[in-house]
Amino acid sequence: MKRWVKSARLRRRMADRRGFSLTELMAALLVLGMLTSLMAGGAMVVKNAYERMTLRTTAQLVLSTAVTAVTEELRWAADAPQSQPDSQDQQAVSFYSVRWKGQVRLENRSPTIWLVAGDQAAPLVTAQTLGQGMQVQLALCERSGAGFSCRVDVTVDDSVWESQEFWVLPVNS
Repeated sequence: MKRWVKSARLRRRMADRRGFSLTELMAALLVLGMLTSLMAGGAMVVKNAYERMTLRTTAQLVLSTAVTAVTEELRWAADAPQSQPDSQDQQAVSFYSVRWKGQVRLENRSPTIWLVAGDQAAPLVTAQTLGQGMQVQLALCERSGAGFSCRVDVTVDDSVWESQEFWVLPVNS
């Protein structure tokens, strides 16, 4: 009997109890929507910061690779480089390379720096190494005392993200 009485009371309480009003439901939905939009906005900020950080790290890696490659080529220069702008008014350097046993040229070809020896050419930094929209340019390279003074820029969407000036002393000097 007690069990029947308890379930009857429970049924009565459930029947008497009213649900949420429309105003309460709308307020709850509004609060839920605001929390969702804050979380989505925060996620976008974090995503954009992560993409910028990843791009900066890639630019630093590409710059290090390009500086190492240019330095390695200039170490084998036997004569002073001839700095001359190419047809697009960009930096290009010609010199005799002991390593390649002939005249070589470092020149800017979009999106990277190329080594040109005779009728053969090869990129110093491959396109697979570059990030999306990234370019490497030999911004400056000229004779400075016994060595070469150079600068390499890494650009993303036409703005310089990373740049490094360096000095190279050839092996034969």
